[in-house]
Amino acid sequence: MRHLLRLVIDPTVARSESTESYARQRIDMVKQGLGVVETLKDEAKTLANGVAAWEWIYKTVPPDQKPIFQQYIYVLQDGRGYTFSTTYSKSSFKVLAGQVEQIISSFMPLPT
Repeated sequence: MRHLLRLVIDPTVARSESTESYARQRIDMVKQGLGVVETLKDEAKTLANGVAAWEWIYKTVPPDQKPIFQQYIYVLQDGRGYTFSTTYSKSSFKVLAGQVEQIISSFMPLPT
């Protein structure tokens, strides 16, 4: 499996929006597109750099394939939304998830 860390930047987030509501909108869109997924984690967290975030991890099993684990971390900062996402196999999740979180924690958006 090829591992990529994707970042989507949304420059038009209302400053009054909460990280949870921002994440919930995007989580609901993914769920509608995929159908059945098994949510493993869906909660607020603080990254190692002190930034508040929302984390959603789910598992899906495509027909005749091995399970796939998807991790999303949502961050709001200065009126911008940041969505980090990564796809893992079961074994790579155990090995790489901590390293990916360190990379995300090193991200410091420029103030607007």
